[in-house]
Amino acid sequence: MTAVSFSPDRNLGRLRFTYQNIASLPQIPAIYWFWFPNRKGFTDRCLYVGQSISLRGRLLQHWESSHNRALRRWIRAYGRDLAFEFRPSEPDRLLQDEKRFIGQLHPETNIQGVP
Repeated sequence: MTAVSFSPDRNLGRLRFTYQNIASLPQIPAIYWFWFPNRKGFTDRCLYVGQSISLRGRLLQHWESSHNRALRRWIRAYGRDLAFEFRPSEPDRLLQDEKRFIGQLHPETNIQGVP
């Protein structure tokens, strides 16, 4: 698989959770999602919603050893099957956007819920 080419005016959609894809990402503030694709025609499962000032750096942390035990187990068991997507965000909106998406998607492994 070739590395992704990022352009701020282009929506990349979901990407496979590979080191090459992560290393190709920009160091930008963004909201990101981890997905487990369902191959039987059901809705994909949202595993995690996060936010970071440095998207590439944060996803590399998840790649090496996620701070979230439940997500770390998913990554170890199904890493090559997982997908992620992201949306650039303004730094002062990251927390607000993260909470909104957690409330909408109800990810399985987020440690904290929406207040």
